[in-house]
Amino acid sequence: MTALKEALAARSVRLERLIASGLSERRIAELLSDADPTVDEVRLLSKHLHIPVRELLVSPPSDARSLQKYRSNFGRSPADELEYEGALGSYRAKLVARLVDVSDLPFFSDFPKTLASAEQLARMFRENILGIDRRSALFGLSETLFAKFGVVQLVSKFRSLDGVATRTNGTAIVLLAERHLGRMRFTLCHEVCHLITDLPVGSDEIWLDQEVTHETAGSSFEEESFANAFAAACLLPPGGVSDVVRRWRATHDSPADGLTALEVMNVARSFGTSFDVAGGRLEVLELLPAGATRSLRRAITEEFASPEKFGDHFGLAADPGEEWNSVARGAMRGCAEQIRAGEISVERAAEIFGLSLQEALEVVDASRYH
Repeated sequence: MTALKEALAARSVRLERLIASGLSERRIAELLSDADPTVDEVRLLSKHLHIPVRELLVSPPSDARSLQKYRSNFGRSPADELEYEGALGSYRAKLVARLVDVSDLPFFSDFPKTLASAEQLARMFRENILGIDRRSALFGLSETLFAKFGVVQLVSKFRSLDGVATRTNGTAIVLLAERHLGRMRFTLCHEVCHLITDLPVGSDEIWLDQEVTHETAGSSFEEESFANAFAAACLLPPGGVSDVVRRWRATHDSPADGLTALEVMNVARSFGTSFDVAGGRLEVLELLPAGATRSLRRAITEEFASPEKFGDHFGLAADPGEEWNSVARGAMRGCAEQIRAGEISVERAAEIFGLSLQEALEVVDASRYH
């Protein structure tokens, strides 16, 4: 019996109320016969019947924490919205895991949560696991993780969450909120850190992260700080950062006693991060004094409104961009045979992977010729 069916039975919801929700009688019959609801159907029924989303997704007799250990750095948005998005994220991950192969992303249990350890792990992850040199920018990470290890990264329309990391039924999954490119890259690396240091293979935990760059006090503060340090070190390798600064200074007049705001923004653009992440990394590498990033940001925001507009004003190279739906299309190709066999509809698969119906149809049709 599905959680939805159990919740309806526990509240003695009558058929007439279900019909009044707007669902067709045929679809209601399917749901009452243990068919999985879509995310839109869960939202519709939750709103119409005044039943929390979590109850429609998690069987009432079981404490949700016995199924999923929710780790979080919550603290900046209403708890009900976080609970809502967390439940939807967990549910979507379970649906994804049914359609894709098991991931083989490694797990490391012996790294202490220190800054030095984060640097060491980031270097090992880049060079030994991803096969990337010590200086290059880390663009296209989601595609690399999917190709090498079967890690599924999908985009979600979260408002309160930046990212979700989980190993569900053996599949490593990252859900990213739609944000600006630099923030999404940083969140992806942050969630990868949770996957390789906090979520062992076989784990049923799910890590829900709200505003990853705002570390809030709580039981997970150490893990969040470590994940942020790892993400910054992955995206901004010391050798690469030094190269970018040196090349800039070879062609521009720069003060001898410190980096300028434009140099910080150039580092950010070169590695695809935000101004704040680049500045914070430069402080860790002792190329900027502690606290300088905040002062520089305040000064350029007063004149240019944002660091991004500041960079554009001075003609810095634009961000090369990311194709965030590339992994979704790859996962869709992987289940094309299931779709053609009638095991799942193309509409349902498109919703799970976050693709438009047109995109999904194109992927399935193209897979016939490969």
